[in-house]
Amino acid sequence: MIDQTLIDNPRNGDIREKVGVVPIVEKMVESRVIEHVTAAIVNIVEKPWERIIMDGQPHMHGFKLGSERHTVEAIVKKSGALQLTSGVEGLSVLKTTKEKHDMIWF
Repeated sequence: MIDQTLIDNPRNGDIREKVGVVPIVEKMVESRVIEHVTAAIVNIVEKPWERIIMDGQPHMHGFKLGSERHTVEAIVKKSGALQLTSGVEGLSVLKTTKEKHDMIWF
């Protein structure tokens, strides 16, 4: 069917042209399988690791799962519009009496 060997390392685009294959998304749109889809939403949560403290010193190889979470939500609409929302959850802030700033805004 295709006059190339594995050694020739054919590109996907070359194969699609020779065989007449189109990307699956085009076929799905053409057949109206995903016509009703208006947006894609992707949520990502990152949980940073924290170094373990032993005898008052950071342990060279010891880590524990941190309590804070970094979050990102991306919404991509069919029109191409993109909305990003990010934040931090579970963050603890310590305010001491010796601090120079009277107010911390979040």
